[in-house]
Amino acid sequence: MLDVFSPHAPGSLEWVAMERGTLLLTINGTPYTLHSGDSIYYDGDCWHGFANPGDKPCVYYLAMDVKGQPARARQHHKPIKEDEHA
Repeated sequence: MLDVFSPHAPGSLEWVAMERGTLLLTINGTPYTLHSGDSIYYDGDCWHGFANPGDKPCVYYLAMDVKGQPARARQHHKPIKEDEHA
């Protein structure tokens, strides 16, 4: 299942680094498949989603620099259903 997150404030950035497995990352609906050893960064002010398309565990690290939101708001980076943002 694809967990989709709503855009953060303009100027926000996110970085993903893969440790193992495969990750399907979508950025504004465009899919990117990441594998062990891959990394990517992107503007956080877009719709972005994460899914493990395989049957093996996926381990990745996510770092966020979220602009214009108090620390409490940044702690609640909760997914929404894929069809809720359309």
